[in-house]
Amino acid sequence: VSQVLGFGLGVQNTGKLQNRGWEFTLGYHNKAGAFTYNITSNFSIINNKVLDLGVGDITQPNGMIGNGSSLFIGYPMDLYYGYVADKLFSSADDIKNWPDMTKVNPDPQPGDIRYKDISGPDGKPDGKVDPTYDRTVIGSTIPKYTYGISFNIGYKGFDLSALVQGVAHVNGQLTSYAGYAFYNTATIQQWMADDHWSAANPNPNAKYPRLEVIPNAGTPNTAISSFWILNASYLKIRNIQLGYTLSDKLMKRSGISSLRFYVSAENPVTWSKYAPGFDPEINTSGGYYPILAAYTFGVNLSL
Repeated sequence: VSQVLGFGLGVQNTGKLQNRGWEFTLGYHNKAGAFTYNITSNFSIINNKVLDLGVGDITQPNGMIGNGSSLFIGYPMDLYYGYVADKLFSSADDIKNWPDMTKVNPDPQPGDIRYKDISGPDGKPDGKVDPTYDRTVIGSTIPKYTYGISFNIGYKGFDLSALVQGVAHVNGQLTSYAGYAFYNTATIQQWMADDHWSAANPNPNAKYPRLEVIPNAGTPNTAISSFWILNASYLKIRNIQLGYTLSDKLMKRSGISSLRFYVSAENPVTWSKYAPGFDPEINTSGGYYPILAAYTFGVNLSL
């Protein structure tokens, strides 16, 4: 459509996406006297890849083909595209000896995030860090591996069941109030207070950069980079239940058909390396409800 008419291209369903992988399920059931057990496990591998964006197949200056921010040919959807971080500036000399970052951070200070110079107009590092050539794919929200195991065990009147589930090779990010200290002059989380860069703690490997008030527009330190991309892999006990059913002999004497006592827990334990206080399944800017743990004691009675 000619631009002089004032119209843009209409929306077209021209994209192509590919999902390939493997799914495995393995189960085993057996009984040995009064002991019974059932175990089922599953494991899947997925490779998600964008094949075509139609009119969006635009070759970027860095050679990647896509929209320049979130979709690229040959990479998964829902990816993170940004700078590769390399620790924090420890001193003024460190800043002086680092590649020129003025296009990303006009006034770098000790405690700011160092971004790597990974490429340039000729496809090689050029001594400058800029958004055109030095951003790349730094993670994906699509898990590559998903797995789980469930089991039921019975012995005489006792029964135990559980479901364990997890994902691996996946990333997440926390932004605004969830990810940054003093966002809009607001709060700071304990882990940020405990290990941020400061003159008293000039650690280039600190978990958080120097403290600063962060406006809505962000600062050079909040640019999307590998510094903020989190390992969102986790292993969770989704539920576990222990029960005991009284024997038929006791029930006959009382006139009760069946009586079972049980205790159960939903989401009692999560193992992950995510930010403290946040759930690795949720990417958020701060307004979210955490997945709650619930503990129950119950009685099943049949007359």
